[in-house]
Amino acid sequence: MRQIKLKSLVDYSQIMASATFTLTTQDAETIADNTYSWNSTYNAFRINDASAALKGSIHIPISNAYIGDVIDIKAEIMNVSGEKAKIAMDYSDASNEFILAAEGSGKFEEIGGKFLVTKNLSITIVIGTFTGNIGDNYIRNVTIKTVNPYRKSIRHYTLLSGASSFNVQTDYGEDSCTLSVNSTQVSVTHKIPFASYKNGFARGDVSATNDGKYIIKCKTEIPASFIFKIYDMTAQAYIDPTSLYGQNIWINLVAYGYDPEDIYKI
Repeated sequence: MRQIKLKSLVDYSQIMASATFTLTTQDAETIADNTYSWNSTYNAFRINDASAALKGSIHIPISNAYIGDVIDIKAEIMNVSGEKAKIAMDYSDASNEFILAAEGSGKFEEIGGKFLVTKNLSITIVIGTFTGNIGDNYIRNVTIKTVNPYRKSIRHYTLLSGASSFNVQTDYGEDSCTLSVNSTQVSVTHKIPFASYKNGFARGDVSATNDGKYIIKCKTEIPASFIFKIYDMTAQAYIDPTSLYGQNIWINLVAYGYDPEDIYKI
């Protein structure tokens, strides 16, 4: 199932909801230097950036975007004079994933594209002229669509504490994984990694024959694996997982994440 979020800036009220400044409504051929206006003739937002020290742009934050998401951005730009408006996707670490620029002048042209999110950081879409640029541009019909091209998926594991290890059980259709055990935790590596852990999580429980003595606490870290610790309710402390060896204790684990849609196509 695809998860889609849409933002649009196509009229005055939507522009104002994303703006941090006061707009003037002005349909004249020219507007004052370093000002913004809404042009009702073109139904467009206009920025006249006349100072290289200023940023003549709008900033649109994108929330809850994760590695693997696809952001589809489109905007119509008309350059009046000077530097042509651009579109950039900025990460919170100050890096730019891409920069697109309008090409012509005197008429509206649509620019944009689809771009892959490569970092789990806050993202801001910036449209207009940037620091060091001087230009007068119209911007209209901005649409930003964030698509998670995955479907929610589950990995189910069953472990049995044998004489000297936890044994992965796959007799009844459970998934396969590999384990790494130390004195504090168990790391579970999926045979098939998730494509994304966006809004994903893992949980576990111990077989009912233990009368609630142990609790499994999981932590998801990367799409390829997760870790869990074992909490002893009697001792009120985390225990060494290897202390369960030889006790024939069953542990059930379920991990939730996202897979590419086509992984299920035959």
